[in-house]
Amino acid sequence: MNKRAILVFALCVTPAFGSNFAMPKHDHLFPELSEFAFGMPFPSVGSPKDFPELYTHNVVAREIADVSFVGSFGLGIVGDHEAYRIVSIARHGPGEDADTKCETPINKTLALQAIAAWRAVLLGTRFSDDVVSGADGASYHFSMMESFEQPPGILQHQPLYGWVWAPDPGTAPHRLVELAAGLGQLCRSKDGDHKHELTRLLTEAAGSIVAGTSK
Repeated sequence: MNKRAILVFALCVTPAFGSNFAMPKHDHLFPELSEFAFGMPFPSVGSPKDFPELYTHNVVAREIADVSFVGSFGLGIVGDHEAYRIVSIARHGPGEDADTKCETPINKTLALQAIAAWRAVLLGTRFSDDVVSGADGASYHFSMMESFEQPPGILQHQPLYGWVWAPDPGTAPHRLVELAAGLGQLCRSKDGDHKHELTRLLTEAAGSIVAGTSK
């Protein structure tokens, strides 16, 4: 089982642990910890120091996943003058497998649908009284920078970011995690026919996330 498959497996099985307890419902992203909260900086998975390749100006959207006892995984959607590509990176601990990285171009339709899915789920980020994380399993950190004109002629920038641990199956965060995993699979695929079919399925999945969050 490869490392990314372990990540998806961790997502699927984590809610089963402690199933005798009433588990909070992780159906939305939670705000990232901030140094403004308690007057001290918090170490954070997925900082520019950990994944500098995913924090350059042309990375439109990113996911950083931290999987207990396995490592960290990063995925970015990169846009360069209307051309888009996926960058997927695996970081492993000392004594583990060497870090791996892949890049592949993707068509504009898939890129824009995936970016829209990131935005739709991130706009639902909020505080609630059911935030929880565990000693094992996986946490997922999503972020992007949104640019828009408001008022007309004045360019504004808005950072969007949120995280979740073990999102419930079928929820928007869970579907976004699956979309990111699928994009990572697309990056690693060497089969042209498989890439074509996977592109079609991922485009549909991203569109479904946007439609589901707009209701």
